[in-house]
Amino acid sequence: MLQIHCHECQQHHLVGTRSIVSLHNTSEGVVAYVKCPKGHLTLNTGSISSLEKASAGAERSLAPVRKAPVLTGADF
Repeated sequence: MLQIHCHECQQHHLVGTRSIVSLHNTSEGVVAYVKCPKGHLTLNTGSISSLEKASAGAERSLAPVRKAPVLTGADF
């Protein structure tokens, strides 16, 4: 269960994990997009700085960062 605050409803809601639309790991922490029971999309985070940056419109890629393994001296 998650407690979220919907700015459109101006209410706090207790929602289940099925309400999570997406989760993203950023350098400032986890950012979650969650729907309230009325269907409004909310932005939630575990870190105040990441919420402030996301709300300010700071452009950042929310795609996970995947690095290719470095092979030195590999012979195939």
